[in-house]
Amino acid sequence: MRFYPELFISLVVILIAIPAISQNNIKLRFYKGSNKISYALGDTIKLGNGSEVGGRFIYITSGYNGIPASKKGALVTIKKINKYNYKHFKGVILTVKDGNRTYTLDIENAIASCEIAICISKTMPEEEFPIEKKYFKYTQNNKSITKKELMRILYQDEKAYRKFKTAKIFQTAGWITASTGSILLIFSAAKTTEDLMNTNYIFIHPLFFPFPIPQSSQSVQNPDQAEILAIGGVSMIGASLIFTTIYHIKKGKAVKTYNKRLLTKEPKSQVNLNWGLTVSGIGITLNF
Repeated sequence: MRFYPELFISLVVILIAIPAISQNNIKLRFYKGSNKISYALGDTIKLGNGSEVGGRFIYITSGYNGIPASKKGALVTIKKINKYNYKHFKGVILTVKDGNRTYTLDIENAIASCEIAICISKTMPEEEFPIEKKYFKYTQNNKSITKKELMRILYQDEKAYRKFKTAKIFQTAGWITASTGSILLIFSAAKTTEDLMNTNYIFIHPLFFPFPIPQSSQSVQNPDQAEILAIGGVSMIGASLIFTTIYHIKKGKAVKTYNKRLLTKEPKSQVNLNWGLTVSGIGITLNF
């Protein structure tokens, strides 16, 4: 069999080039945008206002053209998420579907220009930002929020608030069982101390056994009370841990429900005042 060095070199070059090419176009299952929202395959996004004059979209396109202003408020479903790292373009492009139509969405530019409902705006109220969990604290717009503030924020979404109220029931149950368990353990310790004080001991010569031995025939009448109290206390504390865990899980689900609402929230209209030519001459034009 004849050896072809040119063919061998070509194959080596192709094998080396394939990883480099694949690094420039990476398929993702989810992407966390600069607006703190995580976008995953199958998620729904509500479109905002087109940033071009007349309301046409610039960063949500069909082919090479921006989609029309009439698509404001439309719901689109994420089908693909691609991260590009080319010399002339670096960014994340979402392939989305609106019924039978397919669009490409430049997610970061769409966020910056408010072409999607949840964007980054200087006039954006705090309630428009998603809630994030950092360690054991919740934050919104990089600001730590208290439990009362979290409850006030979730109150804006009926479904999320209902889940949070259910979580609070488990939190209360956790407090009650933990308090009860602690009291039972205190009584158990007190009963054990009382039993030890009322027990007669036999002392053996210290050379043979330096510790006192309780005399079983003269023990207290109810030796099992302390054990029962201890078992009850430990069981109650164990139940409180279960209730507390359920509370945190349900609270997390309430926050996810609230954040999901932000994805499909109705965008606010943008009104622009401009001087320019109108049908009647020079005047003020309003763009909605």
